[in-house]
Amino acid sequence: MSGSDVRVALAGAWRAVRARRVTHFPRVLRLVAALEAAAPTALKYRHRARLRLGLQAAVLLQMLREAQPEAHVRAAVERFFPEGGRGQEEPSVLEAQEGFRELVLELLQDPEQRDSYLRGHLWVPYRLLWNPYGHLWIPLESVGSYRPL
Repeated sequence: MSGSDVRVALAGAWRAVRARRVTHFPRVLRLVAALEAAAPTALKYRHRARLRLGLQAAVLLQMLREAQPEAHVRAAVERFFPEGGRGQEEPSVLEAQEGFRELVLELLQDPEQRDSYLRGHLWVPYRLLWNPYGHLWIPLESVGSYRPL
């Protein structure tokens, strides 16, 4: 893949994120993973973690909004946020992943709580993702203007 091919792919991914096309977020996640494998220093760890977590959370919230079958949502939770996390992550990332995992699993168990949660978060879809621990999530709109902490 040439440099111009990579630029086109990144431009397409950026456009999908900016337009909040959640259906394309899994493709963006695959591109981020490929970029990470090919050029591990292209994105700072925190930026990459925030981007990945935000996109994964947006996909899961969209699945809940669409009332997709519980088995599909659980499979996505296991794929994005495996129990115990991935060993190479920083403790704060593992904590955020586990917190979001628990939230989604709780929402699957209690339809009333899920409806209430989703109603309360519809006014900011994909712009600001809630995190029970108060760190790591950022507005998806600001990914392009990210400044390291």
